[in-house]
Amino acid sequence: MTYCGPTIEQSAQDNKNILVITDYLTKFVVVKAVPNNTAQTAAQVFVEDFIFKFGVPRRLITDQGVHFNNELVKDITLLFGVNHIQSTPYHPQTNGQVERFNVTFRPQLAKLYSENINNWNDYLYRFATVPH
Repeated sequence: MTYCGPTIEQSAQDNKNILVITDYLTKFVVVKAVPNNTAQTAAQVFVEDFIFKFGVPRRLITDQGVHFNNELVKDITLLFGVNHIQSTPYHPQTNGQVERFNVTFRPQLAKLYSENINNWNDYLYRFATVPH
């Protein structure tokens, strides 16, 4: 799980960040446009858009950003019995599948900006469901 952003342009729905969660087994990607990159937002998306829809994962791999390294995320992972693993600083390869998605995704998002599409978060689901 990682944040991609902040984006160049704010969407029509006032979102400026994108939270990306990848299932390492199936390679399925959950992308969610969010207004900020806070711990509260990350925890809410993780629970509502991942756990409630797909079930509880065994592990959650994140970077060491303050939005993932805090008491709220720690409490949620303890509550659901998820092993929270944080990647080594300055070594994004630990969270490689999510980072690889971001590398592929950013040019697509830039293309939407160049076409002056400010409802880019409507396109997130379409991009996430295409085989990569």
